[in-house]
Amino acid sequence: MFATIALFAALLLPISQSAPVKPATPAEIAAARVIADRLISEAGARGVFENATEDGTPTVLHPASGLTCGFSGDRHDYIRIFPASLGGVERGDDVACGMWMLGSEHTIYATRYPDRHSAREDLDAAIAAFRQRLPNARPHTGDVALVSREGGPDILLAAYDVEIEDQPKLSLILVSKVGDWSFKHRATGPIADETLALMAGMSFILSLPGGRSPTKP
Repeated sequence: MFATIALFAALLLPISQSAPVKPATPAEIAAARVIADRLISEAGARGVFENATEDGTPTVLHPASGLTCGFSGDRHDYIRIFPASLGGVERGDDVACGMWMLGSEHTIYATRYPDRHSAREDLDAAIAAFRQRLPNARPHTGDVALVSREGGPDILLAAYDVEIEDQPKLSLILVSKVGDWSFKHRATGPIADETLALMAGMSFILSLPGGRSPTKP
């Protein structure tokens, strides 16, 4: 059994109404594009990902799934293309982006499974893999406020308390399904960081297909 957090749609944020941000300068945009190009090149991901940077945030797009990844520019940022498997997913149908944000680690996955898993099946599988890797993880018993997007896809959530290098951490698993694609967001950060779930939720929403489009009235 696992505990899915009861409060997983606490906030509905119309993304189009977010506070205005000072536009990036041409030099800042160019620098961000260089970082995005480097991440694509280092992953051998040309033809699978493309540079989608339009502001000061290095951004890449996975056209097949619609996954969009915005990076912080940290040296730990990465793109990953998982190998094709016999009878399984094809190259480019199982990808991930990893980034660090304010001391927390985030990984976003997009996968097109041949047998078309449901979101619940994806969450069950993610939890099983997580518990196998960290058998001492304990279901988080507190409420976790997660941002959701009005009109967006449903998001399932599970949360666990873990210890990594003797430090207490909160680890979140967010799952959503859009068309044939399964999306997953893993986030791990200090257990006392009350913003972790909000950051993870917003980042996940923005990464999903259509997540960066304005909310329609």
